[in-house]
Amino acid sequence: MAGSRGRGRSQFSFSVDALGFGRGDCLPSSAHTPSPLYPPMQFRPVPLHTGEEVDYMLALKQELRASSKNLPFHIKAARTKTGKTDWSRMPKELCIKVRKPRKTGERNSIIIITNVCGFTVLILMLIHVII
Repeated sequence: MAGSRGRGRSQFSFSVDALGFGRGDCLPSSAHTPSPLYPPMQFRPVPLHTGEEVDYMLALKQELRASSKNLPFHIKAARTKTGKTDWSRMPKELCIKVRKPRKTGERNSIIIITNVCGFTVLILMLIHVII
């Protein structure tokens, strides 16, 4: 029970003897050089072929590639986006509403109170006078 509560010294999950040195032995010295990025090559690369035949085949390959780009079935690069959103595909709540600035001018209001069919009606009329 006492081992589950953290009493005593913790035990290693592996055997120290399996690493190659015993308890109390001197640890091996650390390496001062970094490990290589890639493993050593098992086989040397084959040297490139040179000559007139290879140059001719390379020129044919480049010409074929260039001429195939002019054909109608060649897939062209994607066009850059213009940044304009088709708002007809969006819900009305997401549409950006651009409000025009109000024209500066004097505002006069007229309040008319009338009686229509027994009901009192309040009519507010705004008259814009543009200077």
